[in-house]
Amino acid sequence: MQPGSERGVDRRSRGVFREVDRVNLPWWQGWLRALIIVLYFVLATVWIPSLVISSGVVARLPRLARDLVGTGVWLGALALGIYALWWAERNRRI
Repeated sequence: MQPGSERGVDRRSRGVFREVDRVNLPWWQGWLRALIIVLYFVLATVWIPSLVISSGVVARLPRLARDLVGTGVWLGALALGIYALWWAERNRRI
C-alpha cells in the first residue's frame, strides 16, 4: 500500500476521470462526466472563439484574417476535444 492510500486504493485513482467499470458506473458519475464534456465543447467551440474574435488585436484585422483566426481557434478546440474523447474512451475513463 502506498503512503496516502486507503484500503489499497491509490489516491491518484480517485476522481471523476479515473478508470471505470462501464457496466456498474453510478448514474451520477455518468451525468457528471457528460456535463463536463458538454461544457467543454460549449466553452471551447462557442465562447472562446467568440472571445478571441472580439479581442482588440484580432478585431482590428481585416474580415478574412479575423475569420481565419476564429476558424483556427474553433478547429483547434474541436480537434482537442475529439482527441480527448478518443483517449478517454480508449483508456476506459468514460
